[in-house]
Amino acid sequence: MERMDEKSWQAIPGGEALIAYFGHVPFFHDGEITQVVLNRRSASTISIHIWGMDNIDPVKHAVVTLLIDDIIDLELENFSPQNVIGDLIIRPLPERDDRRVYYPRSQTEGDVEIVFVPIYGLAGVIRAGSVSLTFVPGKPRDA
Repeated sequence: MERMDEKSWQAIPGGEALIAYFGHVPFFHDGEITQVVLNRRSASTISIHIWGMDNIDPVKHAVVTLLIDDIIDLELENFSPQNVIGDLIIRPLPERDDRRVYYPRSQTEGDVEIVFVPIYGLAGVIRAGSVSLTFVPGKPRDA
């Protein structure tokens, strides 16, 4: 899978602010999923602790929270006490005839696919109507 470029991140609401905070496209390699909240009738959230370097601070930390609306399909596995990902990829939802049977509605142009590339623990894919993100600078409170 290809790493997301700056234009792709800027297209996600909240993405430009995250790029500005780190001074570059964020790296999710070795990021740790710290929280997963799935809701049937309201936004679901997934929080990921990431860090990176820039020219000013040797290491910057942030907890990035994905706000996921209208989940239409998901495939998640291997949740554990530690959930480290190799990357996070958010892209337009590709045609998936093999998964269409699980969709509660027809696919629309704005639908997205969120891929958690695994290293250890939680891995999988969420297909949804939309995604945005927020972040809190610093390490998670329980770190």
